Parts: sequence; C-alpha cells; structure tokens
Amino acid sequence: GYTSAAHGWSTGVLPALSNYILGVIPTAPGFRHWILKPIPAGGVDWARGEVPTPKGPFKVKWALQDISGVFQMQVEVPMNTEGEVAVPVRLEFAEVMVNNVIVWKGGREQHLRAQYYEGYVRFRLSGGKYRITVCNAARIWNRLQSCGLSVLYSSGIIAMFRVVGANGYG
Repeated sequence: GYTSAAHGWSTGVLPALSNYILGVIPTAPGFRHWILKPIPAGGVDWARGEVPTPKGPFKVKWALQDISGVFQMQVEVPMNTEGEVAVPVRLEFAEVMVNNVIVWKGGREQHLRAQYYEGYVRFRLSGGKYRITVCNAARIWNRLQSCGLSVLYSSGIIAMFRVVGANGYG
C-alpha cells in the first residue's frame, strides 16, 4: 500500500535533527535570538544543514575527527541576530578558536567571555560567518602516553597511572 510522508507523524525527526544533531534552536520570535549547540553522539561525527529563518538561512557544517579529537564547525549566522554558541569539548582545558582567535585555552576564558559548563565551552556571537575549531588536547594525551602513562578521563577528573608488569616494572 501507499504511505504518505506528508503527515505530521512522519516529520518528527526533522526538528530533532535540526535542533540537536545540527544544533540550531530558536530562543526568540523570528530567530532574533538562538542557541547553537551541536550534539555529536551515537556515532554521528558530522552534520551539515541549513535552517530557514525570517532573517535568512542559518547554515551549519560541523565534523568531529575522533582520532585527533578535533571538532571543526563552519557557521553562517543571519545578520541582525545573536545567540549563544556551545561547542563540545572533551576536556575543560581544551583550546577553542573562533576565526583563528583563541577564546578558551587551558581552562580559562581568553576572549568573548567564553565559559565552560558540562562538557561545552559557551560564548556569544552575532550575525556573520565563523570558523570554530576545538582542539581537545590530543597532543597532551599522546605525550603522556608516550611517556608510559595511561590516562583516564571521567566527569572532569583526569587520572594518570603507569601499568606495572608482574615483575614490578612498567
């Protein structure tokens, strides 16, 4: 039989994809204010989309390079709008750059009044084009591991340890 895709029950996934995977959520009428908070989870390591707004298209393209831990996002925000960007970070001391300007580094705000909260670094932007890069300190992890240290990270706590063999040596 024929099943129509024009009914509301078949469109439920679209807001979920736009709002959570792509990360675009309006917070004021006419998209005057918004939140951009992509959620790379469940094996999704990239997204690209365009959300129509009364002020023009809100374009987002992001990718997570799992091995290096680098998160990159390109954003075109409609003019005469403003909002909060929240980018996912694995560690509070990750480095976050907006258009090659460091806004967060070493657990501290560097620019744009960036703040860390629950796995995201947050800051405000207004209409324009932006390239956002998050370096999740992969070089630090690799350096520690090359010294024979293993690293565990959970809920903001880092534990480093050396695995010791049966003879008492690492």
